[in-house]
Amino acid sequence: MQSTQLLLASNKEDKTLERELVEDLAVLISFSGKLYGIRGYKYERVRKCVEELMA
Repeated sequence: MQSTQLLLASNKEDKTLERELVEDLAVLISFSGKLYGIRGYKYERVRKCVEELMA
């Protein structure tokens, strides 16, 4: 298991609820994109392996 460090930075500026939601969604979209990218890579490896077996 890899060690992970979490750094919290306190930002004193007041944010609206909408602004916080937009920032949270940006993080969620980033992680989702990485997840789907990994899935696509795994699918591509399986597809190539199947093609090799069928040849």
